[in-house]
Amino acid sequence: MKGTRTLERAVIVLAQEMKVSIFFLRVKIVEFAGFTESIFIFVSKMIKTGIRMRSVRIFSLIGLMWMFMLGVNAQGVEKVKAGDAMPAFSLNSEVYGKVTPADLKGKVVLVSLFATWCGPCQLELGQVQKVLWPKYKDNADFKLLVIGREHTDADLKKYNERKKFTFPLYPDPKREVFSLFADQSIPRVYLFGKDGKLVHASIGYTAEEFQHLMESIEQELAK
Repeated sequence: MKGTRTLERAVIVLAQEMKVSIFFLRVKIVEFAGFTESIFIFVSKMIKTGIRMRSVRIFSLIGLMWMFMLGVNAQGVEKVKAGDAMPAFSLNSEVYGKVTPADLKGKVVLVSLFATWCGPCQLELGQVQKVLWPKYKDNADFKLLVIGREHTDADLKKYNERKKFTFPLYPDPKREVFSLFADQSIPRVYLFGKDGKLVHASIGYTAEEFQHLMESIEQELAK
């Protein structure tokens, strides 16, 4: 969790220097290239060495961030592609119990990978709570797996005391599940059909993409 706190501090300091809200800065960075942890590590190191980001330096840094993120995304490799089988994994929550591959067999499965400090993740999960979960929570052919990358049960419990989400939150403290799908960037969603094959995937959050996800779920459940 030390790394997460360092990244968070980097965002806070940059937002203060730019005189914008932390939430606004997170969203804008994701709009450029999805959330890329590497660039925040870079900013953190700059802060630790005492570099003050003002005026021209701020805009130079933003330009570097933009170019770097484009380069990272261009080199990114998706570990699970359309038509691939769902990776085999198990989840264990002190609150919601265990989930095994056998529990998912023959179901439409939505895997949502997030972090509690990620602004776009909050937008996406807000829509899950408002729109997706009420519609599909009682459907026996559907399974929602919302997984907190680098979070423990304790982290998620504290987080949900504030958010009040009614869907299950599963911990992935060592990235064991996340690493089966990707190396970086959140939020991510993966939708698998009843045959266990990937039919839809997305990185980041937009209202349009979420609507497309809803349509894909409906199509898969109708099969």
